[in-house]
Amino acid sequence: MKSARSTGGAAATSWTSWPAKGIVHFVEVKTRRAGSLTPPEAAVTPQKFRALTRAAVRYLAATGGQDEAQFDLAAVDVMPDGHMEVRLVEQAMEYNW
Repeated sequence: MKSARSTGGAAATSWTSWPAKGIVHFVEVKTRRAGSLTPPEAAVTPQKFRALTRAAVRYLAATGGQDEAQFDLAAVDVMPDGHMEVRLVEQAMEYNW
């Protein structure tokens, strides 16, 4: 598994990738406190996915990757007692997040 933080102008994106069965998963991780006005999923904008796509292209070019790229979302809610609830949305870009 590899993790990185990429900056592109005023925007920054953090992502994690791991190859599995010919697919490299690029995961945008968004965290919010439970009870926030917006859920973590709401923080993912088209601009964020464009930045993630650019980072994925650079990563695949740098590693000579021939695998398919998949863009996922890990939505994390931090509960008042400190524990976290995580939801993985696979192929999140296809859901227009």
